Amino acid sequence: MTVDAEAQFHVLAVDDSLMDRKLIERLLKTSSFQVTTVDSGSKALEVLGLKEDQTSTPALSPEHNESSSLKDIPVVIMSSENVPSRINR
Repeated sequence: MTVDAEAQFHVLAVDDSLMDRKLIERLLKTSSFQVTTVDSGSKALEVLGLKEDQTSTPALSPEHNESSSLKDIPVVIMSSENVPSRINR
């Protein structure tokens, strides 16, 4: 199955490990996904255009972690950690 350029999925991969980001990027690109990689949640919010400047309220605060602009974005969370407390964090 081929995916035309307009319907191509764009994946934002976030991982603090450069090696893991490169691996994810390579695997997804072989499946014809467009891939952007960043090393933190903060940078992911910047890429998504959701991080406001530091003088104003953060785009996603603990009290308000639902956003209409984010509700349609599928999220997959994976971890190579084996310590439950780190995975939960």
